[in-house]
Amino acid sequence: MFRWFDRGLLLSTFDSAESATSLFGSVFSALAEDKVFSDALRRSGTTLGFVHTNPECRFFISGDGVVTGGEAPEYATLTFTMSSDTAHALWSGQLSFPAGITGGKIRILGKVSKVLEVMPVLAPVFSLYPKAAAEAGIQVPGN
Repeated sequence: MFRWFDRGLLLSTFDSAESATSLFGSVFSALAEDKVFSDALRRSGTTLGFVHTNPECRFFISGDGVVTGGEAPEYATLTFTMSSDTAHALWSGQLSFPAGITGGKIRILGKVSKVLEVMPVLAPVFSLYPKAAAEAGIQVPGN
């Protein structure tokens, strides 16, 4: 999950905002192409925002697709805020949503009922992300 530097300093999984945006953007775009996922968002009128820090990247996901970076709207029905390293740990299966939330690593803005509704349709990310990360040359523990 992390790379270590000679002096024992912890470095980010991502070397730049561009690499994080590219990886997460490709995964969220693949998810948005899934008819079950996009239809579920459309039916419920739900939009998702993912705000990552260190490095910073933003994603807005609706039933119509994904918008990244500065073009991503500020408001979404549900907004998930976390570091890019936390997102890497989450989607690679090293951190569970409940542990991330209770540990303060993941913050969610929106109604709990919407979170519960959306969680099952986000499940494909857990299989999409490790493959995309490996293709991008980013180590995923256990793979």
